[in-house]
Amino acid sequence: ELQVSGIIGSPGIWPRTLRFLARGGVDLTPLVTMRRPLAEAAEAVQAARTDRGQLKIHLVSEAVR
Repeated sequence: ELQVSGIIGSPGIWPRTLRFLARGGVDLTPLVTMRRPLAEAAEAVQAARTDRGQLKIHLVSEAVR
């Protein structure tokens, strides 16, 4: 069983935020500090817990890589 949790900011802000980001005014790629295949999810979670330099870790399907 997989449970994903997070924090949502102000109600109703996501539609405006997504429209803003879709315009391409901000490059978000520097926020992704690590990419790992889904098979390495446990290692990626451990890195997120122990390495404060890991801001956003993307788990990708091996088919997408």
